[in-house]
Amino acid sequence: SPVRLCGACRSGALDPPFGQGRCRSARAVDNFCPSDPWPDPVPSPVASPPPKHMQIAVLRERAAGETRVALVPESVAKLVKAGHTIVVERGAGAASAALDDQYERAGATLADALPSTVANAALVVKVQRPDADEIAALPEGCAVLSFFNMASAGPTIDALTARRVTGFALEKVPRITRTQ
Repeated sequence: SPVRLCGACRSGALDPPFGQGRCRSARAVDNFCPSDPWPDPVPSPVASPPPKHMQIAVLRERAAGETRVALVPESVAKLVKAGHTIVVERGAGAASAALDDQYERAGATLADALPSTVANAALVVKVQRPDADEIAALPEGCAVLSFFNMASAGPTIDALTARRVTGFALEKVPRITRTQ
């Protein structure tokens, strides 16, 4: 077969098939030409793609004075429509004027206690970071999305790590117009 030059450095020959070959010039490092502006992407460390549908748990806020809820019934309806299963701890939205029957009408399942709310959850959402009792009830391998207040969250992060739970701190999510 004919020899083709590297399109990036114009030296060395490309291994066939053309268009998918690697530069074999002396300038190439691990078959990647240093002149190539578009090297092959690094393989993802994720072994499998994320699930298309997941079970999401909405916890009642236990922090004194907290009146917010992580998901309102309107958001639950959108997530249910997208195919997710939502389990809401009874009374989660009471301080926010989001009643249990509104969550049921939105398609959520109500759970009476913390352990039954988080059982089989892939994602747990709440406003304030989880307390020790909540962390103890979380299933291993799930994720928690909440405000963590990272400056004082050291013990919480250590407890989540020990349970192999991933934490996503909402205060670290960019809040600019383009991302909202």
